[in-house]
Amino acid sequence: MDNSGTLRISRFWESVLIGLGGALGALARHGLEAFQPGVSAGVVGFPWVTLGINTAGAFLLGWVLAWSATRRGAPGWVRPFAGFGFCGAFTTFSTVTCELVVFAQAGDVVMAAVYLGASVVLGILAAEAGERLAAGGGRG
Repeated sequence: MDNSGTLRISRFWESVLIGLGGALGALARHGLEAFQPGVSAGVVGFPWVTLGINTAGAFLLGWVLAWSATRRGAPGWVRPFAGFGFCGAFTTFSTVTCELVVFAQAGDVVMAAVYLGASVVLGILAAEAGERLAAGGGRG
């Protein structure tokens, strides 16, 4: 246990937890992408699924990081498994950038700008909402 009361785990088990969480996050993302194949399947259109996944992942990561930081005695496996592993594999910046390239190559600069703006703004708002929920509804 460290000074904040958080239960710590060894570096080896932390790595195992990140890998397990990452595997589950990747499988969850793959399952959700079945609803709307994206650029990896050669499909062009507004990437609603990617936007939804990344927004949900930002919310979850905000919640996990705030919850584990504010709870005395929080299990040491939560951050590596759920935060870094699951959320890290579930969300992806690389897919967003590839989808932006597809829009740009199609000459759809407006759609690229809308998608980029929505991704950033919704991600920030979702992370903040997750953090506030974990902290009990507000700050200060």
